[in-house]
Amino acid sequence: MLQKPAAPPARLVENGVVTGFGMFGGAIGDVNLEELRPRGPLSPLRFKQWQHVAIVHPEVALTFAVVDVGYLKLGWAQAIDRASGQCVHHERKSPFLDVRIARSLFDEHTWLRSRGLRVELHNHLDAGCHRVEVEGQGVHAELTCLAEATPLVVCLPLGRGRAMYSHKVPLPVEGHVRVAGRDIALDPSVTTAIFDIHKAHYPHRTWWKWGTFAGTAGDHRIAVNLTSNVVPDPAFHENALWVDGELSLLASPAWEMRDTDPWRAIGDGYRLEFTGDGERWENLDVGLIRSKFRQRYGRWSGEVAGHALDGAWGLAEDHHSAW
Repeated sequence: MLQKPAAPPARLVENGVVTGFGMFGGAIGDVNLEELRPRGPLSPLRFKQWQHVAIVHPEVALTFAVVDVGYLKLGWAQAIDRASGQCVHHERKSPFLDVRIARSLFDEHTWLRSRGLRVELHNHLDAGCHRVEVEGQGVHAELTCLAEATPLVVCLPLGRGRAMYSHKVPLPVEGHVRVAGRDIALDPSVTTAIFDIHKAHYPHRTWWKWGTFAGTAGDHRIAVNLTSNVVPDPAFHENALWVDGELSLLASPAWEMRDTDPWRAIGDGYRLEFTGDGERWENLDVGLIRSKFRQRYGRWSGEVAGHALDGAWGLAEDHHSAW
């Protein structure tokens, strides 16, 4: 991993080859990873891409995603009342779903449009923001996510001509959310959107363990991303801490993900525990395609880089697949 970020390229792929691996000091102009030419007869079918966002507010949390895994398109939105635990959840999944993933974050659109659920993201970094609309029965959101934090932008090697791109960042949010008839105005001083924007040519067998959260420690706004995955070289990773929007790297975690709480992520400079309040899960096995995952939402506590946290809202996921 480059300790000093490289200048972001105008295009991620030129002539079928990645222009550079490592960490970049800003958003990439054209994330044209679909033009990569990985080796292997089925490799072009293993291109996966998504935009996943978690909104963290003292009273409510909202997660939504737009996903294209090639043979299947899917997405979801869920809103959680943090006090009562009530959850409104919508999910759509079909090879024919109306889904688009933006190739650039500069004035391009990502969407999922279906009966009963609509997710729209205007990735608008040229205007310093992302604009979001989510509409489903019992949940509505109109959000502006302000690009006021340093993003973690990486391109990591996956072997055999494959690569993974990721853009992760916690951003302050203004706007409003309506959940089950209750309207909540979002103050950007206490509301964070955690963006996970991702494209990859994965190998057939893929796995990751992932955790993320946003919260406060004293007078500081804290956000964390922790990942262990199929990237073969441990020097390339996407483990990061944000303090008041400033990015620094973290050591890779050792995970404890068991049937009972708490789950743990432990590394040099941090020890964190996760307690779940709810989850999405899948256990799919249809021949060559298999997917088993748990994505849980709940509370993170512990210490990271000297900052003590208690009940920071976030996600934890354990995923294994054959795509």
